[in-house]
Amino acid sequence: MKKGVEFEAKIGIFSKIADFIRPLYEKDPLNFLFIGPTGFYVKQVADTLALKISKTINRDAFMVINQWATETLKKFNPTALTFDRNFFEVFISREIELISKEVRRNGEDERYVNFLKTISHSNSSLSYVLEIFEKTWELLYEEKYSYGMYKVVDDIMNGDSYTKHLIIELVERSRKIFEDRQNVYDPLSVYKWYIEELPKIQPGKLGKTLVVSGFFDLTPTIEKMLSVMFNQFEDIYALLWERIDDPSFEQLDKVNGFFMENGFDIPKKKKKASPYPENVEILKFKDHFQENSVITKMVKKLLIAGENPDSIALIAPNRQIMDALAENLKEMEVPYRFKDDVPLSESKVVKILLQPLKTVVSRDVEDILAMIEAGYGGQTPLTMDEVEELFISLEFMNDYEDPNTRKERWISKIDEQIRALEEVSAEEDVRERAKEQIESLFNLKIVLQNTFETLEEVEKKKRSKNLGWYRKLLQKYIHEKHIVNEETLQKYSNESSVAKELNALVKFEEVLLKVEDSISNAYKKVSFSMFYKIVTNIINVERFHASERYSNTVEIMDVGNARFVEKKHKFFVSFTDSHYPSLKINPLLMQATENMDFLVKSQEHIEKGDLLLSMLMADKVYISYPISDIEGKPILPSFYVNEISQGKEERDFTTAKRDLIPSDPEEVYSKSERKIYEIVNSPVEVNGRKFSWKATKTNIGVISHNKLMNYVDCPFKYYLKFVADVKGKFDYNRFNDGLIKHRVLKEVYETGKSFTISLNEIKDLVEKNWDGIYLNGLYTYKMPKEVEVDRISEELKGFLDFRKNNGCFKMGKEIILRKHTLGTEKTFKTRVSINGKTYEMEARIDRIDEVKDNFFIETTYEKDKLKATPVPTDKKAYMIVDYKSSLSSSKEEQLLFYDFVLRNLDKWKSEDMYMVFFELKPVKTSKKESDEKAYKTKFIKRQDPEYVTKTNKWERYKVSDFEKWLLNVLDSMENSNFVPIAVERKIDGFLKPNRQKCTGHTYSCEYVEICSLLKRLKDFTLVK
Repeated sequence: MKKGVEFEAKIGIFSKIADFIRPLYEKDPLNFLFIGPTGFYVKQVADTLALKISKTINRDAFMVINQWATETLKKFNPTALTFDRNFFEVFISREIELISKEVRRNGEDERYVNFLKTISHSNSSLSYVLEIFEKTWELLYEEKYSYGMYKVVDDIMNGDSYTKHLIIELVERSRKIFEDRQNVYDPLSVYKWYIEELPKIQPGKLGKTLVVSGFFDLTPTIEKMLSVMFNQFEDIYALLWERIDDPSFEQLDKVNGFFMENGFDIPKKKKKASPYPENVEILKFKDHFQENSVITKMVKKLLIAGENPDSIALIAPNRQIMDALAENLKEMEVPYRFKDDVPLSESKVVKILLQPLKTVVSRDVEDILAMIEAGYGGQTPLTMDEVEELFISLEFMNDYEDPNTRKERWISKIDEQIRALEEVSAEEDVRERAKEQIESLFNLKIVLQNTFETLEEVEKKKRSKNLGWYRKLLQKYIHEKHIVNEETLQKYSNESSVAKELNALVKFEEVLLKVEDSISNAYKKVSFSMFYKIVTNIINVERFHASERYSNTVEIMDVGNARFVEKKHKFFVSFTDSHYPSLKINPLLMQATENMDFLVKSQEHIEKGDLLLSMLMADKVYISYPISDIEGKPILPSFYVNEISQGKEERDFTTAKRDLIPSDPEEVYSKSERKIYEIVNSPVEVNGRKFSWKATKTNIGVISHNKLMNYVDCPFKYYLKFVADVKGKFDYNRFNDGLIKHRVLKEVYETGKSFTISLNEIKDLVEKNWDGIYLNGLYTYKMPKEVEVDRISEELKGFLDFRKNNGCFKMGKEIILRKHTLGTEKTFKTRVSINGKTYEMEARIDRIDEVKDNFFIETTYEKDKLKATPVPTDKKAYMIVDYKSSLSSSKEEQLLFYDFVLRNLDKWKSEDMYMVFFELKPVKTSKKESDEKAYKTKFIKRQDPEYVTKTNKWERYKVSDFEKWLLNVLDSMENSNFVPIAVERKIDGFLKPNRQKCTGHTYSCEYVEICSLLKRLKDFTLVK
């Protein structure tokens, strides 16, 4: 018996199909077979039937047609090896490479050589070739077939093009492979075996009841196979789609015609008039950002209203839009899953495990960086940004020399840089930066040694004949090097991501086993590069389950998957003219045929049919589109919108106000919105607004002037630098300039040659230090180096001569002179108790001198103006010296802090102390070029209980007042008051108000980029 039944394409169809087949299945489950076009279609029917009969069903009775053919082959030929389509694509790619080499070697048409080169280096091109190859391969087994794309392929094979020549060559090579290995089958030859050989092996029946359902179109091979199957079962039922009066459903007429030609009794029914869904809502948005935000909020509202997650689907045209929707759903804590399985190539873990092979093949520096990021360099305190900055500064990024000696060159260069930096003994902030650099370089060295060790192991193993070496190496990476461990997986923010990566890992092992088995059967020998290419090609096409969630989730999918999915609510997102229709036509077909109109028309009908079918499988359809991109460039809606809406009015969101900071708690749906809302509406007030930057108590550790002045500049800058340990952007050229000057002056004063040294001697010292600091970059080249060396040398010689002629500084009518230098680059440490608290303090002083003649500064007020008179005294005095590139950025609190540390040491407790900044950059004393250049100073004199200083006028301050100011700053630091100056200035300098800026014409805080991200908050404006 052969009977055909039509089912209307609408929600509830799978329930009706299950009702129809239930008595047929329950009558004899072991002699029943249901055949469908796709795995998901078959699963839908099987799952629905299982629910209806409330028991486990015989899953072997429900199969996709190609699966039935393969399983039958293995039943009658257990030793047969079958290549699935994915491996067959890899086989094709290797054969194209071999053809390309042969054509190039034979000196054939250069354009054909370029054509082959392009094809072999593009995964998408390979899939295009495979599509034509499969249809050609299929036509070899069939009579003339002129339907759809087969007609175009047939035209190509009867014409003259590069595509035709390539396909003919591939067909011949494929025939030879399968002739040489007679028990190996590709997907099409499995069908061929079923059609030609199975009736000879098993001429009788294979079962009693056959149900064929869900086919929207039929290829020539499937038609042949179904014709054979009709003779293998007693009762056959064809469950057909109801025909619709629309060009996009023309293929249903051909499907019905096939079954009628094979003797099926199909009741005649009038075609359905309209293919369009009735319950449709059209939504118009300003841009993609607004569209994704509003659509996902609509989903959340539906769930709040009581809808189940599995009653909702989001249909998007590409993965990028799907990911954006998924990110919003995740923020809103909406359970979701992607309908389509994910390519293995998108798995983070798989990329990590493939990275050593990729690096050995490519030998690119970028791949070495990727290995470090993946963890092959071991655990390190360095961030990837810091590693990349070091690679750039060490010029590793531009290393084009022999990769085989790269390890030795790089390690040697790091060692040179470390040795050079270890000689640094400059002012405190310079020395701290040098210390940080040394630590970073040492960590980088360890990372590189571990990374190169891994690469050397791969190089050694790759010559093994047993392809299982790579799997064994991966086991070592996972179990011994812990490349894939709990910490790695936790990089992916939620449980679903962790589950996704674990699923990918399991699938990856299956793929490797299959690749090993397939290669050993198909080829006698495969090179390492070919093995890598086969593996990478396979992971581009093999897919895995991104999530184990299959129920009670919002599903995200494309139209192709949505056509067989029943949902109460379906949202079709980004419904624009570039996506609907997308007209993704094989470009090789377009190049090789003159029948372009037919191609375009055929593809448009296929895409529209899938789209309408997926819409018919929903109770409510939402179609949304943006009218512009983020930059404001216009986007057109799909021309299907007017057809589908049938005159319904659109909901226009383009004029809706977009609030980055939600004001209404009822409109807060995501975690990030909730966080922003809570911050903005926090009960803590700062500067009149509700917000808090306050943390818990902070351990400030050893106090240095660097920590102190960074906090005074901006408490948030201090937090980022010393508490959060965030590395900012630093001007190393400015750092190196100061470093060279400090080193030279140290040597000059230690040798006592400050008054006698010549310009050439200074140049020699500058060059010696230059070569130890500038190991790479622009300033290693002769011309810029000579210019800079001359400039620095002249500035230093001018400074020493000026000090020789003018003394250290002028104090009233008196000149303060250096008697001798006690030390350079000295570090003084002390423990200080203030108000019951003990602090560790450290002062790193550039130079400390004994003063030749000391003066007591007598001060009196006359008419509210301080008068000062230096009077000679026999009391011994010393001088703290700090070198500055520019006095404009100097802060007197640094000198006062140095003095405070020394006063808490017995040797310096009762002595007078001069404190002075020496500027190392000259200023002109007049407009004449020949006139002497001056070097400015800034001084403070401590003569207990006061400080006395003069800039434009004489001023004096109590020493006890500085101690109070210092204690207040330390207390604020300990209490974690880290409010940025962009919000409120809470700390002023001791002598001057804090006028520190975030950014300006010549200065930018090293953390300005971080604070720029906070400008979206109210009352947060960078200080300029």
